[in-house]
Amino acid sequence: MASPPPPPPPPPAVWLSLVIGNTSLHWALFAPESRSEPLGCWDAPHLEETTDATDAAAPHTSGGHHPMLDDCNLPPETEEGREARALLVASRQGGGSSMPAVYCASVVPVQTARAQEQCGDVRIISNTDAIR
Repeated sequence: MASPPPPPPPPPAVWLSLVIGNTSLHWALFAPESRSEPLGCWDAPHLEETTDATDAAAPHTSGGHHPMLDDCNLPPETEEGREARALLVASRQGGGSSMPAVYCASVVPVQTARAQEQCGDVRIISNTDAIR
């Protein structure tokens, strides 16, 4: 007799919204209890191209390098960024399975590709998603 299917995974503790603009990345961090209001919003520089074989060999799924959680992409160490920063640092320390999902809208295809190649669970949002 076949065993029952495993239970669905729990909802993510936090997730990120990423809007990739022409000059920078625009982030917002959300938690289930704050669906309409982000816990924090901040800007960061574009992702760099991964050129080192070591970076490419440390995928997010094994708890390795996750460029979206590098210090330059974390919220600033200010009063309003403190909670969001603490949650993301905790995710970074937890490794691959605790990385937050990222919902991404972009006008820069190169940056979109880098986000998908270098980072965890990146879900691309298109303009048609908003009208469903």
